Amino acid sequence: MNYTKIIREYCLQNPGEVFDMSYEHNKHFPMVPYRTFCKILSRLEEEGIIRSYSKGVYIINADKYKDDPIIAFYASEDTGVVVGYKMYNDLGITDYQEKPIIIYTNAMDTSAKNIGDDYKIIHVDITFFDKRVKQLIICLELIQNRNSIKECNIITLDEILIDYLQYYNDINFYEIVKNIHYSYSTIVTLEEILNNLHVPNTAMEIRMKCHKNA
Repeated sequence: MNYTKIIREYCLQNPGEVFDMSYEHNKHFPMVPYRTFCKILSRLEEEGIIRSYSKGVYIINADKYKDDPIIAFYASEDTGVVVGYKMYNDLGITDYQEKPIIIYTNAMDTSAKNIGDDYKIIHVDITFFDKRVKQLIICLELIQNRNSIKECNIITLDEILIDYLQYYNDINFYEIVKNIHYSYSTIVTLEEILNNLHVPNTAMEIRMKCHKNA
């Protein structure tokens, strides 16, 4: 089997995409011995097919790139969600900007890594196909950090909470809190908002169960 040809063709079919070395090896090319895999990537870099972006992370060269290939890969519809100030900015909660951009993602195998000074990527074992999962993570992040968000528009923040939390369900919440730690006070506040919205929930019971298991 010509491993170089297979990996080259994969790259050529995905121009402009991120190529996370560890993730791609485990997901798409586990049949390739790791040392051979490393040598092939070096060869493809010499050929100009890929370029190194950060340690273990490449960008597949293209004539046209996505606005932010890192976000497009690690926080796509089914791989993750952007949090922190980039999220606050996109939601119109504040104009204050701060780096690194923080991403929760299932598209890598290590627990966490920085990509340069601009990105902090955190692995979570969460399925993101249901947009309500992302919405609930956004709400939990807003509740947890609302008092520390600089130049925060509280009215917009509260409107987002009311809008998104109407679609809350316990299954999504359980999957999230198994992976991301939120404080006791955050879950208390979440439950209060859900109760005020008359949304059925057992949020506190779930949090206590996950905490006990941990």
